[in-house]
Amino acid sequence: MGYTDSDWAGNLKTRKSVGGCVFGLGYTDWNQELVTSGLVHWQAKSQSVVALSTLEAKYIASSHATRESLWIRRILEEVATTMSINISKGPVPIGCDNQGAIKLIISGVVKQKLKHIDVKYHHVHDEQMKGSVNFQYVTSAANPADLLTKPLAAPRHMQLLQLTNLSANKSLHPTTLNTEASLVTQDSTNHTHSSHNVRAAKNGSDSAKEKGVRLRGEKGGAGKEA
Repeated sequence: MGYTDSDWAGNLKTRKSVGGCVFGLGYTDWNQELVTSGLVHWQAKSQSVVALSTLEAKYIASSHATRESLWIRRILEEVATTMSINISKGPVPIGCDNQGAIKLIISGVVKQKLKHIDVKYHHVHDEQMKGSVNFQYVTSAANPADLLTKPLAAPRHMQLLQLTNLSANKSLHPTTLNTEASLVTQDSTNHTHSSHNVRAAKNGSDSAKEKGVRLRGEKGGAGKEA
């Protein structure tokens, strides 16, 4: 199973997009149930052309993901030959979170706004028709390739790490991060309250000292007058 994603014009200097893809392996256990592994291959790469829309950026990223999937399948077939392992002959499923790009991949119909896309990227439609790959829609929240294409907030970053099994540390779970953040906020609040109390006590002590000095001065002045 693979996933692909891209940003759009993320490079503020060249306005080129960054595309990425991730791939994991699946196998059947003794009970003939499908078991998925962690990631075995991932790639992030700046696209060689400036995409004029999000659809175009995702379509180019899908083209790169298709080439990577064909390369991985070729390696697995060579390994399977020497290790007597059966490799599935079905298409490689690849998830994409842009329905427009998937529609273009399946139909292959290039409309007026997309006719400028280089011919080399249209091979993805041919591979889809031949059954080498099978592009499917996934939501952005469930697309681990999002990890490779743009800076993410810490909870989202940790969520994708858990989704791809790249992080086995339970303390890095987003829920734990939120709990730790609240504890830090609570500690800082307590520290602030403590600081206010210390300053208040100090101000009170200083006021008492000033009052004592004033009283002694008043008594001394009264004694001299007597």
